[in-house]
Amino acid sequence: MKSKKVFFLAVAGFFSAGQVWAEPLRIEPGLWEQTVSVQSQSGKVENTLNLLQQQLEWLSPEQRRMMEDTLANHGVSLGDQTNTYRLCIGEDQADLDQVQLADENCTQEVVARTERGLKVRFNCTGTPPASGEGEITIVNPREYRGRAVIETQLAGRTEQLRIEQAGRWLSSDCGNLKPAMR
Repeated sequence: MKSKKVFFLAVAGFFSAGQVWAEPLRIEPGLWEQTVSVQSQSGKVENTLNLLQQQLEWLSPEQRRMMEDTLANHGVSLGDQTNTYRLCIGEDQADLDQVQLADENCTQEVVARTERGLKVRFNCTGTPPASGEGEITIVNPREYRGRAVIETQLAGRTEQLRIEQAGRWLSSDCGNLKPAMR
């Protein structure tokens, strides 16, 4: 479960605002679909995701529908080594001049900024510890791409995760989803 926390903290970290620049990087506020793929050095993260997918397949149709509905109500759907989920970006989170880190035990440094993106370095001292570098590119106000390389501890061993992600804007109305954590 701790490996999932690191994974989701890393992914969630690519959204939101902070430091002010002359012209902020900006995306549309509203409902976004995030697609994230993870590749781990050991393959254990992918194996865990595949195991979750298999467990869903073992459920009866009614149980599976209930599980998928529960996940969908939280804006989550799982796929092959890729997690797809929905996220509400509030108006105050649409300027992306600093990556928001979801854990108070994390620090970051913006190491480069262009008209269309950021590169950051981060370090998290929580459990498990994690550090790495990432970048986000705003393709246009309704689409972005990002990637990160994260080093962390999983089951007492150092593990390197490579994360690729993409986001696309779906609607200005987030429905029943509340804006993401800030």
